[in-house]
Amino acid sequence: YAALEVAQACYREALRGPSGQGAREYLERRGLDDAAIDRFQIGYAPDAWDTVVRALEKAGIPSDTGMLSGLLNERASGGHYDRLRGRVIFPIQDVRGRVIAFGGRALGADQEPKYLNTPESPVYHKRRAFYGFPHALEPIRRAGRAIICEGYFDAIALARAGMGEAVATCGTALTADHARDLRRRTSALSLLFDGDSAGKKAMERALEILLPAGLRVRAVSLPEGQDPDDYLVEEGAEALAALVDRAPDALELVIRRAAAAGSTTPAEKADAVRRVAPLVASIPDPVE
Repeated sequence: YAALEVAQACYREALRGPSGQGAREYLERRGLDDAAIDRFQIGYAPDAWDTVVRALEKAGIPSDTGMLSGLLNERASGGHYDRLRGRVIFPIQDVRGRVIAFGGRALGADQEPKYLNTPESPVYHKRRAFYGFPHALEPIRRAGRAIICEGYFDAIALARAGMGEAVATCGTALTADHARDLRRRTSALSLLFDGDSAGKKAMERALEILLPAGLRVRAVSLPEGQDPDDYLVEEGAEALAALVDRAPDALELVIRRAAAAGSTTPAEKADAVRRVAPLVASIPDPVE
């Protein structure tokens, strides 16, 4: 935890400094003002090999701890170097607000991958972590629901549109651990995935996990090729909030899609039933 806090302080300071100008301009283009940057504690990893290495040394934290935290990589020639470089940094926190990992968004056109997370560690387990969870706890309680989206910018876009109950998965599919953690706080979820075919498949896979946990799930359908961030920019906060509020029951949507794929012949009807029946059977409430 100490190593991660040192890195977080480094990234925050770098964003405010001269080397962070490109990152600040990028965030401004994405519609993030200073209030949003501060609320989500966004930072910048300078395009240098040893920013965090030197900060950990100064704090008296061993490089082995930096490695274990996922902050450093080992050099083949000996020593260590920073894992995240030249990226906008999103701290991932546990429900108590402690930094447990980082996600980095590439700034250079030739940087691969576009998003890079620190790996799992003794304090970071992707199967349980949500981006934005500590900020969302009180809004979830007030709204009586949680909104699940796919990316850091999506969760921030929803918060900017007045829906602070949004959280994002950290580069992994929803798990039974995610479902249990959510069920402890609410029984109602809205899934907001990209409007492409991959987003639709991700929604159906999520239902396989969420329905058995007793969660009631709505599916927000975005226009093809748009994510929540795009939609907020083009249509505005009210339109995005209305889209989420009007979202239909997710299982109902799957049934409609299965029927629309073909339900004129017995074989087509059988295919539709095979797609839908396991989801229906997974609902624990017999009345429902």
